[in-house]
Amino acid sequence: MSEPSINTQQDATISVDASEAITPRSASTSSESDRTYAIVTYALYLSAPLFLITPFIALIMGYVQRSKAGPLLASHYHFQIRSFWISTLLGLGLLLATVFGAMLMVIGIGFLITGAAYLAMLVLGIWYYVRMVVGLVRIINHEPITNPRSWMV
Repeated sequence: MSEPSINTQQDATISVDASEAITPRSASTSSESDRTYAIVTYALYLSAPLFLITPFIALIMGYVQRSKAGPLLASHYHFQIRSFWISTLLGLGLLLATVFGAMLMVIGIGFLITGAAYLAMLVLGIWYYVRMVVGLVRIINHEPITNPRSWMV
């Protein structure tokens, strides 16, 4: 009686090995399409000055894909989402500072506030695009974002 159970176990082992041989190929195809998806989201973030809606589309795509992604892609989606929210919130704050500065131009100090806000917007824009380009280069090279929670690249 013990001999048939041994054969059954060997057959099960062979079938498991056969299924494992098929899985890596489908996993690499899935991974490549997921990586392409992440590259597209970077492209959407980079096209923000041309089409103001594209960062919002990329944000939604990132939130949807982040929960399904592996560690490599999850680091990129987290990095993208964090970059979006930091730049959006700081940008809105700087926009309010510009409006506040415009109202104070009658006194004269408004020129300083508005000038500083414009300079900060320029720095924020450079910061945003450096992060997006560095992230794009890293995803193309199959590298994760080392610290997606950092404010730096």
